[in-house]
Amino acid sequence: MAKDKIPKNLNEDRKFDSFIDSIEEEIRNENWQRLWEKYGKLATCGVCAIIMAVGGYNMWQRQDLKDREAISARYVEIQNLAMMGNVSEAMAQFKELSTTSQTDYATFAKFEHAALLRRNNDQAAISEYKALFESKKTNVLIQDLAYVFYVPTCLDLMPTEDLISNIDEFIQSLKAKYVNGAWTLLAQEALAFCYLKKGDNVLAKEALQSLAKTRGITDIMADRVRVLLHSIP
Repeated sequence: MAKDKIPKNLNEDRKFDSFIDSIEEEIRNENWQRLWEKYGKLATCGVCAIIMAVGGYNMWQRQDLKDREAISARYVEIQNLAMMGNVSEAMAQFKELSTTSQTDYATFAKFEHAALLRRNNDQAAISEYKALFESKKTNVLIQDLAYVFYVPTCLDLMPTEDLISNIDEFIQSLKAKYVNGAWTLLAQEALAFCYLKKGDNVLAKEALQSLAKTRGITDIMADRVRVLLHSIP
């Protein structure tokens, strides 16, 4: 008798557990249904927004790369114009690129334009370099480079009376901020030119000798230094 009742009780327990499980499953399903009805649209919109944002960012990256490649190619083309002797056209295109481009090539174009002006002995090169080193939008290193180019440009193109009144300021500024800085080689050379323009051959020689011993000096600059040293009485 006892043996016959045990399987029956176990079977009843299993049926009861199954019944409880089915009720719990229905409750879970009902809860999920309620959650979906309440937040489903919001979750769907959020997922769609993320997918669209990722897709949009990837599209922007591809377009940005394409634009940079186009600007780079145009920059090289303008450089080739200048190298082939078509300076006026190159200047016009560099000027346009410097005002329309939103990339670093705008700054490079300003440097190129200023260099071509200087090559043509146009005093406008002075204001071009000055605008570069005074610009708050320009990187600090680029500002420093612009000033180092600005000084010898002034030495070459500035009227004598203006140069006389500014040359001491150039010397002090170069010594205080730029010599031994990021552009020290160019700054030391500019400092030597300032001493030469001022007529101080002793300090000019000292500056050139110091430049000759500076680590990293290029062969071209070293040759230029030797020529200058031999030319100073």
